[in-house]
Amino acid sequence: MNKIPTAVLSLLDDERYTAKRLIASQLGWDAVKSLELDPIKLTDEQKDKVAMLQRIGFVARETGNSEFLENVKSAPVWIEHGLDMDMEEIVSRMERLKRENGIRLIVIDSFGWIAPESTLTASEAAMQKLVHTAEKLKVAVLMTCDLTRAVENRGGTKKPILSDLRDNALIEKYSSLVMFLYRPEYYCIYEDNAGSTLGMADVIVARNRRGDIGEVRLKFVNRAGFVSRPPVSVLSPCSNDGTTVTTMMNDYMF
Repeated sequence: MNKIPTAVLSLLDDERYTAKRLIASQLGWDAVKSLELDPIKLTDEQKDKVAMLQRIGFVARETGNSEFLENVKSAPVWIEHGLDMDMEEIVSRMERLKRENGIRLIVIDSFGWIAPESTLTASEAAMQKLVHTAEKLKVAVLMTCDLTRAVENRGGTKKPILSDLRDNALIEKYSSLVMFLYRPEYYCIYEDNAGSTLGMADVIVARNRRGDIGEVRLKFVNRAGFVSRPPVSVLSPCSNDGTTVTTMMNDYMF
């Protein structure tokens, strides 16, 4: 939306699925099912330089939102997939994407897949290399991380905390900002001190080197995005009676 050159390195999901998720964050997951992803023929040279979202065409059926689809196709987003990427490969791709496309943000999904069998020493060396490369290239890095089973096994609200992160010591040591997405409704908690939790989500800022920590409540829309304004009808995943709540899409997507 802001035309910030962005790279997405997905170590698990392939490019087409990742592209669908990006589109779903704007249209909603149900709407994106009506879109076909048809590859456009490109030369080998173009394939190396053009983003996945720029090199796939979309055929709209139910959405009829041609302007949105054109914006998606022209978005400065480069999606790359690799199951066996280690930190050396990630750094190499970061340098290439910065050189060729001037990326300012790179999203890595996820830390646990970079070297799942690594020792702590190897994982720390990998994290140091990533931080050094980001600073050298002046690129912001957003990395996802899995939680341990501790969240599922404990009682109460099941709100995630820093110690629930896999490799939490490394993440606490090297990250500038740690945020959790938490939906009480997922755990069949329908009300808390802030009122009804149906269709709600909390962004928990658990670590912030440059500012405050705390929580921000948002709306969870169409199983795909988070918005800051009042809520279209969404079905409660834990409800047997089809409980719904009204939500509304807007420009403030997270």
